[in-house]
Amino acid sequence: MNKFLDWLHEGEYPLTKAIILANVATLIASLGRLPVAQWLSFFAPDSLRLPWTLITYPLVSFDPIGLIFYGLMLWWVCGSLERSWGTRTFAIFFAAISVISALGIVAGVSLLRLGGIPVFNQLPLAALIVAWAMLNPNLEIRIYGIIPILAKWLAVGTALIVFFTHFAIHPLMGFFALGGCAASLWWVRNRGWREAFSYAYRAPQPRGPKPKRARRDDDFSLKDLNPLERIARARRKKKFQRLFEDDEK
Repeated sequence: MNKFLDWLHEGEYPLTKAIILANVATLIASLGRLPVAQWLSFFAPDSLRLPWTLITYPLVSFDPIGLIFYGLMLWWVCGSLERSWGTRTFAIFFAAISVISALGIVAGVSLLRLGGIPVFNQLPLAALIVAWAMLNPNLEIRIYGIIPILAKWLAVGTALIVFFTHFAIHPLMGFFALGGCAASLWWVRNRGWREAFSYAYRAPQPRGPKPKRARRDDDFSLKDLNPLERIARARRKKKFQRLFEDDEK
């Protein structure tokens, strides 16, 4: 048990490993005829009566081949994000993206009056890829180890795949399916790590009060309305003029 825990925390991305293991476990459970889909998967909009499925559906896999590619992308993208942000921040982000992605499909199905649509784990994964790619927009990667492409174009391509996959269901469903990708892009653009290679959040420093400028003699104040103050000010002006004239002599 201790060796397993050591392996889980090795590399500082334990949640990513746990998500991959959860998908392996649900795949085995589904092959064993256990009701994984009924209790953990999300079907829009019916699964709203099981609110925990808004978070658990990215942990469910049914296809061994699909799990291989899904797990590799999780290992690559989520591992990088978790190491950079920390497990707590990544967990919040992962949960939020999962919920937003599912609710986007629910909104589309409800407004367009479509039948039930399953929400697969690839949908929040697409949002995670967008986040990672936009944090490293000019990083060159190689698709299938051959085709060179900048990370920002990977984000664009991922969003287009999501859009047209759901466009086939209904022309407007593509826009609803992009809710997670849009939220992911907003997160990256509006957080403190926006321009940093290290993605750890840095809270903005509080602004202190500006230092007060010393008052000059010609600045106006309410005291200037006092006739005695005006006389004293005129005397100071004359005294200064006499000193200036003496220096010229």
